[in-house]
Amino acid sequence: MDLGKIREDLEVCMDELIEKAKFEEGDIFVLGCSTSEVKGKHIGKDTDIEVGKLIVETIKEKLDKIKVNFAVQCCEHLNRAIVIEKEVAIKNNFEIVNVVPQKMQVVE
Repeated sequence: MDLGKIREDLEVCMDELIEKAKFEEGDIFVLGCSTSEVKGKHIGKDTDIEVGKLIVETIKEKLDKIKVNFAVQCCEHLNRAIVIEKEVAIKNNFEIVNVVPQKMQVVE
């Protein structure tokens, strides 16, 4: 997996999105993403922490420059909850919760 190519492609996509979306300072951008799919695999079948870290860091760099808040949507194991900075949640009157993911048992 070429992390440099992923970063380059993502920067181009983010630049285009930022130009067209007309974000305003304080807006919230929500990322929902599967690192497995980024790698061309089936969703949830090839999780890659390095790819995830690269994606989050690249997007955050772009959003910080335009003062747009960054949120990330969790997977189904956390009921697709949104993770966001606490001060952004408070400012927007969002409910703050703590969760601990639990591996589901498969009953056959």
